[in-house]
Amino acid sequence: MSVFSKNFKIGNKKIGYNSQTFIVAEAGVNHNGDLKKAFKLVDLACKAGVDAIKFQTFNTEACTTKNLRKAKYQKKSFNDKETQYSMLKKLELDSKDLIRIQRYCKKKKIIFFSTPSDTESFNILEKLKVPCYKISSVDLNNDILIKNVCATNKPVIISTGMSNLNDILHTKKIVCASKNKKIIFLHCVSSYPTNLYHTNLRSINFIADKIGSLVGFSDHTLDIEGASLAIACGACLIEKHFTLNKKLPGPDHKISLNFLELKKFVKKIRDTEKILGKKIKKLHQSEKNTLSATKKVFVANKTIKKGTKLRLNMLLLKSGGKGLNYKSIKKYLGKRVKKRIIKDSILSKNFF
Repeated sequence: MSVFSKNFKIGNKKIGYNSQTFIVAEAGVNHNGDLKKAFKLVDLACKAGVDAIKFQTFNTEACTTKNLRKAKYQKKSFNDKETQYSMLKKLELDSKDLIRIQRYCKKKKIIFFSTPSDTESFNILEKLKVPCYKISSVDLNNDILIKNVCATNKPVIISTGMSNLNDILHTKKIVCASKNKKIIFLHCVSSYPTNLYHTNLRSINFIADKIGSLVGFSDHTLDIEGASLAIACGACLIEKHFTLNKKLPGPDHKISLNFLELKKFVKKIRDTEKILGKKIKKLHQSEKNTLSATKKVFVANKTIKKGTKLRLNMLLLKSGGKGLNYKSIKKYLGKRVKKRIIKDSILSKNFF
């Protein structure tokens, strides 16, 4: 039996395999440290129809060494010598900024949450009473942060990029010790952008089987097809970066969706849900006309006289719609017919 819940809420949204996919628009640091841009990102996320918008909260001093170089995808050019520290320092949001963004999200009726990268950032977000937390892939081994976040007993979303099963199992032990059952692990490939052929979406089912939690997908591809396939693999949450303009300076803009792409992304997910349907098998309303015209039922293969005991060799199956099939004919076999049945007539209970 799984130690994790398979149904819970983030804000007013239900999370689980029988609920709509929870779509997170990852604003991240694409506000470039500008509050107006942050508000505009909220506006576009609402218009696109996502469930939540997520930012990143960090104290550069606490989470990055000063001489660490930027990752290849973060560089503006080959000769870019800027450090991670210098880049991130310009992208920080302070507590006042976050309060204003949160209030704006409340006004716009969209769920706001963030990824804390250090204890100070976690404390800021806890004061804001965010409805859930996200742990980024770089903090999958940050036991202290994970313990603090899980201790709130709020839903926690944990990315698993740059990891293997043993790394995830270690994190599971930390989470289980907290007794927080509202956990979603995200399959994630931390290459920016992720090549479609490196996405390995079967990891979603694999993680679900090995960990026993709900599983989602943090999508870093440039495409929108991966998310639909992820849902077919069982993902209950999809996270995707988006931006105001892919040409803006900053580390994530060029690997993000613009507004029109985000809107199309959301529609694709909702259409996929409709196509996948529910885990049931029953006659669909749209099939009933076809059923009435083509379903095979028993007919007399010769004229059967009144009083004759009905035997199976007197009958044939033909498309006829309404009538007796193999399941319903059994109760009449061996019984005497009460009136003559003309050859090719459809058998019904009226003959008995």
